[in-house]
Amino acid sequence: MVYKMTCKITENTKWDLWSSNVLNQRWHVEWQIVLNTPKAHHHTVIAGKERNYSERIDAENYMHGRIRAFAKYFQEISPPVPADHKYAFMESGLMLPGYHVEGEETKQERDSVIGKLNEAKTQKKSAPVSLSKKRKEPEH
Repeated sequence: MVYKMTCKITENTKWDLWSSNVLNQRWHVEWQIVLNTPKAHHHTVIAGKERNYSERIDAENYMHGRIRAFAKYFQEISPPVPADHKYAFMESGLMLPGYHVEGEETKQERDSVIGKLNEAKTQKKSAPVSLSKKRKEPEH
């Protein structure tokens, strides 16, 4: 919910048009980690880099290394929001539901009146009902 990682490996080959031989083959690697904010047009880059490799296996190894290095951001569904970027996850001065700031304890929400009423209703329904033993006989 908080971070998004994009990865891309592109083959960049230069050909000799007259002999159909490969002059230069490079692998271009791009990766980026951004904040996945609920606000539109809010793009904050946390980390990212571009590199070129002559061998595909080297490019793939680099990419897998970057994925392992930043796996800590993706171990839970809702990791803590960085404190310096908390305003991207706030609306009217309040944190949006499901988010919490890094290093701050989550505040316990107070029970609402409706919540307490619903709780009272469920307790009332679960209470044993006393049945009268007297039965009225139907009148003829």
